Amino acid sequence: MQALQAARRTGNYRTTATPEQAAARRQALADCERLEGEISRLRAQGAKEKQMARQVEINLQLKALLAERQQIAQYL
Repeated sequence: MQALQAARRTGNYRTTATPEQAAARRQALADCERLEGEISRLRAQGAKEKQMARQVEINLQLKALLAERQQIAQYL
């Protein structure tokens, strides 16, 4: 099941060879889910924000979360 969830994110279907790899994938999937929620929240907040300085701050936070998600996706 985790391999299928990882394949949806990465486009590659791979099974894990060891329990340690499975645990790392499980943690990476959980982290990706958490980051997706934060990214969605920030995008909605940025769309509503009227002040340019606050929009810039939200955009910087968003870029950091996107980079973190990209890095975590390598473990899937």
